[in-house]
Amino acid sequence: MKKKILILPPIFFFLILSIFFYLLIVERNPSEVPSNLLNKNVPIFEAQSLFKNEKFISSQEIKNEIILVNFFATWCKPCRDEHVYIERFSNEK
Repeated sequence: MKKKILILPPIFFFLILSIFFYLLIVERNPSEVPSNLLNKNVPIFEAQSLFKNEKFISSQEIKNEIILVNFFATWCKPCRDEHVYIERFSNEK
């Protein structure tokens, strides 16, 4: 009886460890993660424009337009890869 009890903790530990590593290894597709921001209205804001001709941009100016906001980092390899496609898409406008 004691031998059975002594064997259970290592088996349980191995099982938990296996599940943990399985979850780390499994590939997850980030495009399948649902976004809470899709199909939502833009919050009211006013900010300095990045263009020289305009001083401010507000949520009222972009009302009823489709806007893509891309958060980009130079150290992010996928960000750099997608930049080419976003730039091409922007030039097609």
